[in-house]
Amino acid sequence: MLALYLVAVGLASGLMGIFVHGALAELGYAAGYQASLLLVGGVAAAYVCFQFLYYAVVMALKPSRGGHLPVSEAVSQCATLVFLPSLLNVTISWPDPLLERVEPLVFLGVFAVLHGFGKLLSFFAALQSPRGIRFWALGWLGLSGAAALGAIVILHGWAVQLEAARPEAPETTQILQVAGAYAEARPVAEGSVIEVALSDTPVRALTLRWAVPEKWSGTDRPTQVHATIVFRGASRQTSHQSVRLRDDGWATMQISADSIPEGAFSCSISWSAQREPAWRRITGMRPVARTEQELLLSGPIEHYEDARADQPNIVILAVEGLSSEHMSRFGYDRATTPTLDSLAGSSLRFADAFTTAPEASAASMTILTGLYPLQHGYLGRHAGPLPTEVTTLPELLQAKGYATAAFTEGRNTADLLFGSGFERGFEIFDEAYDAGSRGIDEIVVEEPEDTDTVEPVTPPTAGSHATLEKARRWIDAHRDVRFMTFIRLTELQDNELRPWYGAPFTDASEEPSPRDAFDTTLAYLDRHIGAFLRHLQDQTFRQNTIVIVTSPYGLDFSEGDNQPPQVGIREMSLRVPVLVFAPWIGRGAREDLIGLEDIAPALLSISGDRFPHRPDGQSFLTGPNGNEPLSVYGDSLVMTKRSSRWRMVWDTGIEPFTMRPNYDAGSPRLYDIRRMQGGRWGSNVAGSNASLVNRWTEEMEQQLERQNNAGLHKSPLQIIVPHKGGFPDLRITVK
Repeated sequence: MLALYLVAVGLASGLMGIFVHGALAELGYAAGYQASLLLVGGVAAAYVCFQFLYYAVVMALKPSRGGHLPVSEAVSQCATLVFLPSLLNVTISWPDPLLERVEPLVFLGVFAVLHGFGKLLSFFAALQSPRGIRFWALGWLGLSGAAALGAIVILHGWAVQLEAARPEAPETTQILQVAGAYAEARPVAEGSVIEVALSDTPVRALTLRWAVPEKWSGTDRPTQVHATIVFRGASRQTSHQSVRLRDDGWATMQISADSIPEGAFSCSISWSAQREPAWRRITGMRPVARTEQELLLSGPIEHYEDARADQPNIVILAVEGLSSEHMSRFGYDRATTPTLDSLAGSSLRFADAFTTAPEASAASMTILTGLYPLQHGYLGRHAGPLPTEVTTLPELLQAKGYATAAFTEGRNTADLLFGSGFERGFEIFDEAYDAGSRGIDEIVVEEPEDTDTVEPVTPPTAGSHATLEKARRWIDAHRDVRFMTFIRLTELQDNELRPWYGAPFTDASEEPSPRDAFDTTLAYLDRHIGAFLRHLQDQTFRQNTIVIVTSPYGLDFSEGDNQPPQVGIREMSLRVPVLVFAPWIGRGAREDLIGLEDIAPALLSISGDRFPHRPDGQSFLTGPNGNEPLSVYGDSLVMTKRSSRWRMVWDTGIEPFTMRPNYDAGSPRLYDIRRMQGGRWGSNVAGSNASLVNRWTEEMEQQLERQNNAGLHKSPLQIIVPHKGGFPDLRITVK
């Protein structure tokens, strides 16, 4: 009779193992032939373990002899026959679709009921049997232990096979681009596991950014990613996070410091397109992916959580083409910036701020480094590279645990692109731009019957409006960590009217002038910039956030309203607004002069930090810094310097980033700013102010010499040897 029981247990354990294998294989837990055999064997051994353990318990409670107990136990094993329809792939018409989805659980439930009833019968049979020897309970307990050990060994082998079958995630990262936004990332297949070492830095959060590769399209494109992060340290802790994926870039997932166990030194990350069921979260069993799909993962990156006044969040907004001359707050005769004017009342504002060069690349790099263009290497057709000795503001902040992002709209103007050097220090570098251009005939404008007014056109989320929206979403996603973002808007310099701008400064009966088009575009952008700034002011992190609104340069309309705008060294191009918003900084207007080179040093001065290189600017936050702004322009380099009264212009006659034995320069010209009218110069008074002209000329010559210093010039450097007699100059390139 005992042999009958052992045969029944063997057959039942085999059926149980095959059934469990079939159910788990559909869920991705059987990868390959060897893993399948190990799974069947491990489940069968575990089944035998519990059967022998039950036998041992019964023998310990009521020792028996004879055939009653083994026969009744053999009968109870027949409950595994309920698995035969599933094993034979018999289709069952369930009365409810829910039962069809949980079919394996239904079979297990029926088995549990029948098997449990059989166990009760066998226990009753043991009670009715003649008394046996209790010592045999130890033998069955030993057999149960042996089966348990076998199950552990076999299932461990199965788990090893599963891990070996997982797709391997790349150990190294690369620069990947999604919808015009670049990040250091790697492709991660569904089901693969990434192991990452963690630092011992306190008060840090983990940031993960996910994106869908462009090759993944169609109906199977996921809308959410569900990540499992397992932390290892003194204790093991698991975090489950979900985030909605984006069509226009990277979706951010953050794990707060409170969710990271103290002393955690590493973590593993895996993802699934479907939310994990509760049993999988509890057991920690991760299947091998059943798809070949992959997502892009940037991170995890460690960021500090405790933004504070001496380590504030930083937002720099640069509106290309915006001159102070065109802001009603600074005396313009049209209400082009009513929203900014209103917000400016709560800011520290400078009416006399000047760009270092009326070019987007040159001025933007100055904002990020505190250097003049001749020192950072971006001017005219010269696009860097940035000297290795120079560290940018985002690089410094990133090293201090800041999350950093840039939104440059570089694709609209073919500058500030990834690879140009502007990406240094930015975890996310977004150069995308969608103009949203549609002809007026393509938009249907409905006119109500009971009024003469025309319904305004609904503006699309495109152009700089879309850029501001992306920046806002990025900031909101990083509200719990320190962050820095640089936003450059280019729509204003397009100077192209679009139907959704409205017509506050245009006459429908006439062709709008360039000035009218510019002012109309500015009024449109003013609304969206205002909405962006108000959103920041409504957030709790505003108490520890500083926002600077400025412009790389302004468009010059001094030639007349009907003439295309110009860019040069005249007042309207060089004079740009600087508005500083921060709760701990005093508000009001300042009349002292500053330059864009002063912005980065001012931001670093808040925390007491400084650049490793020598910046040309200095902080203006503690009071007037005595700056006499310097601006440069052109391939035949023109340099201009000014004070509150004087302005000097010097045509150097050289090309930027070259050396000549002698400057082939014109005489410096000096103008009295009080006598300037309409942006035009008055009389040259250099002759009667020789000491000032000589001092400024010497300072400009020092700037020209500094560009030639080792490590602070554009490489390769050109030495130009002038030739006479009509022959071209001899150019020698020094690498």
